[in-house]
Amino acid sequence: MAYEQRDNSGSVFKSDRRREGKNDPEYAGSSMIDGKEYWTDIWVKNPKMINGQPNPDYKPDKKTFFSLSFRPKDKPAAAKSQPPARRAAPPRPPSQEPDHSLGNERDF
Repeated sequence: MAYEQRDNSGSVFKSDRRREGKNDPEYAGSSMIDGKEYWTDIWVKNPKMINGQPNPDYKPDKKTFFSLSFRPKDKPAAAKSQPPARRAAPPRPPSQEPDHSLGNERDF
């Protein structure tokens, strides 16, 4: 029998796609919320360390916690390498049209 995702549940697995020095999630998987499928990412947050360095503001009463992110599966991935589309400038009203005359009628 194939695995069937139940509504309002999900599963994550230890990520094998983490890159050194990047903010990649430690766990990744999928979830279904209200009948819609989502990609699920989880980061383990340790208040003792910030970006691999000791946190000078650490207090012993702070505990390790998880940070979660959900992205719709049907939403296309944003292409970061493409610049944003440019829109054409709106036409100028006639009063703001530049004067293209040669200026022959002017006194110099």
